[in-house]
Amino acid sequence: MAKLIITRKKEFSNRAAGYKVYLNKQEIETIASGETKEIDIPEGTHNLYVKINWYGSRNLPIILGNGETKIVSISGNKYSSINMIILSLMILSTILFREFIKNHIFLKYSAIIIIVIALVVMTYYLTIGRNKYIEIKENPEQTE
Repeated sequence: MAKLIITRKKEFSNRAAGYKVYLNKQEIETIASGETKEIDIPEGTHNLYVKINWYGSRNLPIILGNGETKIVSISGNKYSSINMIILSLMILSTILFREFIKNHIFLKYSAIIIIVIALVVMTYYLTIGRNKYIEIKENPEQTE
């Protein structure tokens, strides 16, 4: 048997939800934020990917020999927390300061542009970028 070590970075975004780990289209494990798991898998060529709800990662091909260990790290989208904070602050400030913004053309259009950019990024990850939301990579410097 070979060993696969999966490490999930500790993250603010998606911290309450577990990532489901799939090997050859079969769910093998769920991993929480900041957790590391060791999984015994048969030797050979495998296809590894991770999902959380609608979002997922790209497929990572893994080739393991008998007794070999591979280390894989996974993490959520690095911009999701920033995007949600910016979008929330812009919507909140637009509501709170609507009279002030209404009288200043520059602030009005700046707020609209930032909100549109944040919405475009969110739409990308909800549609064509949904399998790029989670980053998955093999750590070759730590592979035994």
